[in-house]
Amino acid sequence: MMMQRIQEGKSVYLISIGVVAFLADAAWGMIFSTLSLYAMDLKASVALMGITVSSIGLSRILGSLPLGTISDRIGRKMVITMGLVAFLVGSMLLIAVFDPLQLVPVAMLIGLGVSAVFPIGFAYVADFADQARKGEAISVYATFMGAGFSIGPVIGGFTSESWGYASTYSTSSLLFLISLVIAWKTLNKRSKSECQPNTSLGSNSLLRNLTYTIKKKETVVVSLTMFCYTICFSTIFGFFPLYAEKTGLSLILIGSLIAVRTFFSTIVRLPLGMLTKKMNSANLMILAIVPSSVILSIIPFFGSYYVLLFLLSLEGISFGIFLISSNTLIAASYEEHERGAAIGLFTTSQCAALTIGPLILGMIGELWGLSVVFRVASIMVILGAVCLGANKELFNVSKIA
Repeated sequence: MMMQRIQEGKSVYLISIGVVAFLADAAWGMIFSTLSLYAMDLKASVALMGITVSSIGLSRILGSLPLGTISDRIGRKMVITMGLVAFLVGSMLLIAVFDPLQLVPVAMLIGLGVSAVFPIGFAYVADFADQARKGEAISVYATFMGAGFSIGPVIGGFTSESWGYASTYSTSSLLFLISLVIAWKTLNKRSKSECQPNTSLGSNSLLRNLTYTIKKKETVVVSLTMFCYTICFSTIFGFFPLYAEKTGLSLILIGSLIAVRTFFSTIVRLPLGMLTKKMNSANLMILAIVPSSVILSIIPFFGSYYVLLFLLSLEGISFGIFLISSNTLIAASYEEHERGAAIGLFTTSQCAALTIGPLILGMIGELWGLSVVFRVASIMVILGAVCLGANKELFNVSKIA
């Protein structure tokens, strides 16, 4: 009876964080899928648009590791709550801006929200999931995220086209507010490790843990691979809407492309949670990287809505595979008291790509056009497979539970 109650309690906590992620990711999807177009509507140049998107990555670089470390000390709930507040304030500020330069600090605030909510949510799930079911629990959480991000661009495209960008960001603000209330009321305040004495969180021990984490083979390889692969994500959400608009597609159709892409990314996540028990995570990551690189390279050759729909659907599946396999590897490779810091390190790597990638690609787009942007991004993404493939040991380890 006692074990049944414990399992029921864990299920409630996992469902709660799933609902929070669903609402927050829907609102985030509304913002991210329209931000570049909103910047252009405010008369920003392609280069300034790239800087705006890069600002999100910059704030995540600066905030991810501290936020992950703080979550190891004060609990995941508090950090997630702070992130939702940052999301809410940033979303409301988007309504008030009247100059494209003002988007930069607002984007940085929103970037802090991203760092504090979604990565720490993975740590929260890993804390409460049993060791043998971490892959499944992570896939469920990621499915909630993907479902939210699937409908976000559709809502954002529809509201922007029908009533303007202010209506889009008003709606996203409401979703963030609801998510904040649910998080504050339902999430478990303290994780298992926080309920037990843990002397390893002293400043000297913390530094040793961080040094050890950085030196681990998984840390180096996965960080570099995530850096390369994140270029694909930033290209699809930062530059693809501009390319699609130039082909004559409406905001609603562009939003539907992003939504379908995220839908396929979402439906593949639950089966992947089971597959991580049977197949090496490094193999799954390669299986995601190579198709994504190919898809980026051929997108500029097509302007048909249905062809682009097919290509983005395939890219979404690849992203779902990469998301589950990489996060399962991370969750299983680190102890709970260091998991927040480890996720912070990996998120920092992703954010570095989100910062550097759009900045460089924005300059390239300004000089040589959007077609070249996709080809350069394709090369950068495939380097992730080269990096991962160069470490043969990772392909010989046992499957991740």
